[in-house]
Amino acid sequence: MRGTLRADGERKRALIYDTALALFREKGFDATTMRDIAKSAGISLGSAYHYFPSKVAIVFAYYEEVQDAHEERVRKKLPRTDGLLERLTLVFETKLELVRRDRQLLGAIGATLVQPGNELSAFSVEGRDFLQRSVALFDAALEPLATTPEARRTMALLLWTAHLGMMLRLVHDDSRGQKRTKSLVSRALTMAVPLLQLAATPMGAGLLAQLRSLLEENGLMPLPEETLSEG
Repeated sequence: MRGTLRADGERKRALIYDTALALFREKGFDATTMRDIAKSAGISLGSAYHYFPSKVAIVFAYYEEVQDAHEERVRKKLPRTDGLLERLTLVFETKLELVRRDRQLLGAIGATLVQPGNELSAFSVEGRDFLQRSVALFDAALEPLATTPEARRTMALLLWTAHLGMMLRLVHDDSRGQKRTKSLVSRALTMAVPLLQLAATPMGAGLLAQLRSLLEENGLMPLPEETLSEG
C-alpha cells in the first residue's frame, strides 16, 4: 500500500512538473501562475502546492535535473578524456546537448537569470548550489594543469561565466542542430586553452590575479572564495 501511494505521488509530481514546463514555454514564466498549472494538470491548487511550494521551486527542479545529468555524463567520461581542450569540450558540449532542445523554455525563464534580486538569478543565494556544482565540473576538467588550487578555481569561474554566454547564444540560435553555438564553443575553446595554459605558469599568474580582481570588483564573480569553499 505504501509503495502504491509513493508511486501515485511520484506520478502526480511528474504531472505537475511537466505541465508547468509546458506552460512556461507557452505563456512565459512571469505570466504563468500556480493556479494555471493546477488547472491545466487537472488537480487542486492545494495539491500543486503540496508538491511544489512555488513555480520557482519547479524551475529549480528543472535545474536539478539538468545538473544531475550533466555531472553524471561528464564524470563518467572525464577520467578517459585526455588533453585540456578535449576535457573542456566535454563539459561544454555535454551541457549544450542536454539543454539545446529546451531553448524555448530557457528563453521563457531567461530574463530571471540576470534580474537583480531574483531567486532564479545565476548569482542568487538560492541558486548557489548549482553554481558550486557547475564550477566544480570545470575545476575537474582543469586538473591536468600544473597550477595552484586557487588559480584553477579562478579559471573554473571564468569558464562558468563563459558557459552562461553559451546558454544565451543557444536561446537565440535557430540554426539546424544549433550548429552556430557548437561552432562558437569549439572556436572559443581552441583560443582559450593556450591562454589557460599560459595563466597556469608563473608568467601568467600575475595577469590571472589581476583579472580575478577586476571581475570581483565589477560584480561579475560574486563570492568566489566563499562559494567554492562551501562546496
